[in-house]
Amino acid sequence: MKKNKKKIIIISAYILGGIIILGLAYSFISFLISWQKTALESNCEGNLKTMGIIVQEYHEKHGNYPNNLYNLPEIEAMKYQPTCPTTDEKYIYEKTIDGFIIYCPNPEKHKGYTGSYSKCKYLLYDSEEGVIPIDSTDTIAINHFECKMNIRKIAAGIVEFKSRYNRYPESLEQLSKYISIDASLFCPESKSKYIYQKSDNHFRISCPDPQTHSRYFNVYKLYYDSEEGFIHEYQK
Repeated sequence: MKKNKKKIIIISAYILGGIIILGLAYSFISFLISWQKTALESNCEGNLKTMGIIVQEYHEKHGNYPNNLYNLPEIEAMKYQPTCPTTDEKYIYEKTIDGFIIYCPNPEKHKGYTGSYSKCKYLLYDSEEGVIPIDSTDTIAINHFECKMNIRKIAAGIVEFKSRYNRYPESLEQLSKYISIDASLFCPESKSKYIYQKSDNHFRISCPDPQTHSRYFNVYKLYYDSEEGFIHEYQK
């Protein structure tokens, strides 16, 4: 009887020890995956930040933004430029109506030695906000960013329409008919159509319901105004 109890105690100790070892191993692997992901994204973020600063300095010197990244000596001198150090794909540079954005082309392909992939949907440098990482699981943050980009692209389209036809379009439908804009006319979060207001010398394009972005962002103003510029304000 005593031998059976001793065996049970030994077996229980082995089981408990095994559980503890598995728990520690899982914690270590999770930490390693997280560390590798952070290291990979930090390298790319560093590139984005450096390029963003160089483009900002170019603007301060010349009064305008460059048409691309490839004719700037400072950027050409960067170790990994103009490609992501993880995927070796070229960064995407876009001028916006109020500045510029530099994207990592595929941040979700950032992969560590353990085989884990990044969960980052967007990794970019915005001239207004600096480096912005957006997690692929954060739907509201993704929609919030895409709503801002829609507004910027629609506003740029309106300005182009005005330069071509010497007037503002009567509606967003008319704009999309005559001008190619890579943007939806609807907010991706609220699913409502953007609000377009105009006069002879002024226009405004607004998110119809910025409060729908407010699970994480207390947004109460989100629009582009031809006189005020891009307005993106949070509620205190």
